[in-house]
Amino acid sequence: MASMSKLPSKTKSVENAKKRRTNIPASELGAALSLAEQAAAMGIWRWDLRTQKVVWSEGMFRLFGVEPEQFDGDVNRIVAERIHPEDRAAVLEANRSVLEQGVPTPLSYRILLPDGAERIVWAQGSLTRDKDGQPLTLTGYAQDITERVKAEEQILQMKRLYATLSQVNQTIVRASSREELFTAICKVAVDFGGFSLAWIGLLDEQSGEIKPAAARGMEVSQWSFPPVNIHNGEYQQGITVTAIRAAKVVTSEDLLPGEIPTREMSRLHEAGYRSIASVPLRQGGGVIGVLILASPKTGLFKSEDELRLLDEIGLDISFALDNFAREAARRKAELERAHFYDTLNASLNEIYLFDAESLRFTFVSAGALKNLGYTMEQMREMTPLDLKPNLSAAAFDELTAPLRRRETQTVSFETVHRRADGSLYPVEVHLQLFERPDKRE
Repeated sequence: MASMSKLPSKTKSVENAKKRRTNIPASELGAALSLAEQAAAMGIWRWDLRTQKVVWSEGMFRLFGVEPEQFDGDVNRIVAERIHPEDRAAVLEANRSVLEQGVPTPLSYRILLPDGAERIVWAQGSLTRDKDGQPLTLTGYAQDITERVKAEEQILQMKRLYATLSQVNQTIVRASSREELFTAICKVAVDFGGFSLAWIGLLDEQSGEIKPAAARGMEVSQWSFPPVNIHNGEYQQGITVTAIRAAKVVTSEDLLPGEIPTREMSRLHEAGYRSIASVPLRQGGGVIGVLILASPKTGLFKSEDELRLLDEIGLDISFALDNFAREAARRKAELERAHFYDTLNASLNEIYLFDAESLRFTFVSAGALKNLGYTMEQMREMTPLDLKPNLSAAAFDELTAPLRRRETQTVSFETVHRRADGSLYPVEVHLQLFERPDKRE
């Protein structure tokens, strides 16, 4: 006779499954929650809106750097001791919104740890109401988003620096003078780089003083910082002097707790600047000044990519300064040359310049042209031999040989010149060799 066993009902199977799923010891659940909080860099909190007391999970204590035995759950004390001074108003406003209007507001804010380190957290919660609809508790979480925010800010900062570099190069193309370039560079740094202060200081070689030449974010005429001197004074160890002496980009981040600041950094810190970069500007192979970039934000200029872009900005500006210097030298040479020729033209003597190799004339004074009856265009196709019918090429070569060998400074002789109309007139010739960078005459 066959026997039959009774199958468990479907309802009982479901109940048993539920028991198996929920039959995890509370101690294990707490350990799992702690691991999850650590992995997510977060903590859970519960705020009793009636007692104004908050209960924290283990993760919250780690996140805020608070010892459990020192925690009394006072929300106002937490705000006063841990929330960054610049963010307290926003946190208090969010708390007021919950208490008075029953509206929770997600927000991010900075917290200050006992060692002075700073974290950025994201806090969000959901409201529980009593049977009358009144707010009872706010339960939520706070998560450390410091690294994510820094990564986002780093990307944004790099975009700003690339934009600054691009605008600097466009400015270099457009600027017609060093002064115009300096003013435009400072404007670009503030408008596109997002810096609150940009200024260019030029080094006075004699005094050693670095004098502001252009600025944006502060008027040069109303400059409030004491002068920086590379030879003496209180800023010897500052980033400005260091950048000039080392001829490289120097940055200084926010002062760390316990760090003894330089006098320069103290003054900048007092003025509200936290991140500063000093970019050397070169001309003719030497450092002639600096571009200072300052921001109230912390943590800038940390990456190698940022330093590379700052250095590239400095090199591009230096390239422009070299071009301005070369152009100024060219214009000066042209003026001197014009003055030289004006002086020769004003002479009562006939003055001729000719190339020592080809013997072709390069300049003939106005008096000589008038007396000879030739134009300057005609004279450029002629040589001294064309004017001296009584002198052969061999004889002229023999006369000028001591000059070419630099055995004498001058050669003098008498001969005759032939005018364009064929008439002759006696001349006393004094020859002198002088050299220009491109030729001998």
